[in-house]
Amino acid sequence: GLQGTVTYLGQSPAAHNLMSLLDVIVSPTQFFDAFPTVILEALDANCCIIASDIEAHKAQLSDETLLFRNGDSRHLADRLEGLYYDKNRRQKNKKIVRMRRKRFQFDWDSRVVRILEAGAES
Repeated sequence: GLQGTVTYLGQSPAAHNLMSLLDVIVSPTQFFDAFPTVILEALDANCCIIASDIEAHKAQLSDETLLFRNGDSRHLADRLEGLYYDKNRRQKNKKIVRMRRKRFQFDWDSRVVRILEAGAES
């Protein structure tokens, strides 16, 4: 019953370029992932995010409302339905995403220059 509602794009080598066009990004990773880049790319796209509650996702997203129980497709479906039917929930999700996005943004160039300068002074 998802025809016309959900579009499966398949595998793409540049999926991050499509993320800003999506309403929600789901990361259903079930196993260990030290630092999932898909979450960083989703944060950068500034859209709603739902992710399994593996430890890495918890650390990156830091909010229970953006997570679903690992391996629990019903819980994932409930989260997705909530975003679809509840505008306030979508707005809250996006607000949390914006706050988490700021957590992972910093000036890499300045940081590298400081590290190199500190190394040169040693």
